[in-house]
Amino acid sequence: MKKYLILLEILFNRFKYNLLFGEKSKIRNIYTEGNFTLDISKKTFQEIIIDSANFRKYCAIRIRNNGFLKIGNGVFFNSFCSINCLDNIIIGNNCVFGENVKIYDHNHKFSSGLILIREQGYSTSPITVGNNCWIGSNVTILKGAKIGNNVIIGAGCTISEKIPSNSVVKNSSDLMIEKLKWKDQ
Repeated sequence: MKKYLILLEILFNRFKYNLLFGEKSKIRNIYTEGNFTLDISKKTFQEIIIDSANFRKYCAIRIRNNGFLKIGNGVFFNSFCSINCLDNIIIGNNCVFGENVKIYDHNHKFSSGLILIREQGYSTSPITVGNNCWIGSNVTILKGAKIGNNVIIGAGCTISEKIPSNSVVKNSSDLMIEKLKWKDQ
């Protein structure tokens, strides 16, 4: 198969998948309730390893730019979760992800007001999630996050830093608004 893009959409209910895309992929068991998307660019992803994961409806994994993804054993993703990998994302064993969790190991660059943001590229940094973590609904995990073992992250949090093992993270609803300052203007 010489296609440069593999887009795999699984639209069945409660089915077990054993998938292999060659030496760079070790996908052992994926259970899904339907509308699961695995979108990887064959030429540019480094490796994907999924030991055993359960995805509810409308979950997606997207890997680009030589990205590396590893998901451990016994991991559960509730509906509407997405993993977006350009660098390196590692998720430990026995983690639970609530509805609508988003994981991004990259961010748009925006240093120039003269160039469209979408054309300025990305900055990246690896993400790690330890073992036995509960990530609540509507959590966003951003580049550089290092979440230890046995961590609970409350609904609606945005995580972009180190969270030590055996911690509970709660959301504060204070908004911070600052003026955008362009470096070239």
